[in-house]
Amino acid sequence: MKENELKKYYAIYTDLWKLFRKNAVPTDEDAFWDNLIKETQELGEKYNNSEFIIQEAKNLLAEIERLWKDEQQKS
Repeated sequence: MKENELKKYYAIYTDLWKLFRKNAVPTDEDAFWDNLIKETQELGEKYNNSEFIIQEAKNLLAEIERLWKDEQQKS
């Protein structure tokens, strides 16, 4: 793998981490979920909706949803 390809993966993971960190405490509000979906779609577009970014974005959304459901069960 060439250096520029590695940098692309690094950039994707960095952007995913920033999105996760920003949304790691999900709420019940529709605005939270609407914004999360919007930002995830924008991230996909930034990386040309590659198969990799789409799959990783799905994983990120699933994890945030799991965190939200876990918190709901504790309440």
